Amino acid sequence: MAYRVTAGYVTVETQVRENGARAYIDIRRGAELPGDVPAAQVATLLRQGDIEEVKPARKAAAKKAAAKPADEN
Repeated sequence: MAYRVTAGYVTVETQVRENGARAYIDIRRGAELPGDVPAAQVATLLRQGDIEEVKPARKAAAKKAAAKPADEN
């Protein structure tokens, strides 16, 4: 399941290196959360209204719209 940031930004824990190192990073409004953010952190952000679930159809439509040249949007 994918989640998009609705707050100004959120700070989440995620893997930052191939060797498994983890760190806290800021994710800006409109960006999707990395898939490895701990479930408890995702649940808290959802409860606070800082993120929203991205429905698969909506995600595909957004990618399609982003792929069109600017004059076609």
